[in-house]
Amino acid sequence: MSHGMDQQDMEHLGTALLVAKAYWKAVDEGFQGAMLQWRSGFTFLGQANCRWETFIDISGYLEKKVELVGKHSCQIPRPYDKNLSFYRRALEWGAACGCRVAEVFTFVQRPGYSTLYPALTLELINNSH
Repeated sequence: MSHGMDQQDMEHLGTALLVAKAYWKAVDEGFQGAMLQWRSGFTFLGQANCRWETFIDISGYLEKKVELVGKHSCQIPRPYDKNLSFYRRALEWGAACGCRVAEVFTFVQRPGYSTLYPALTLELINNSH
């Protein structure tokens, strides 16, 4: 699980690229697990780049997320500001997913590798919306 490619923050984009590269190297060496990329929301890349395939209901964890985000120096002194985009976005994704708060993800995949995934992972990739 990592940040997605729809990032405006260069550190998050760099992390997404490094994790994706490491993931594909692992797949090339036989790893059969899946990778999820977090969708941050609507960015300069446009709405079409922010689709999602599955979600995790984090309704009981939003305050913990706020606490952890507050550990990043770039968020200080406002980590508990409910107008921050990550806070609002978690509530918006929750409404879209039918729960209070959600994180949304896309499955990382590339052509020719679908046969490497276990059956449950393929089912999730092909049938999540």
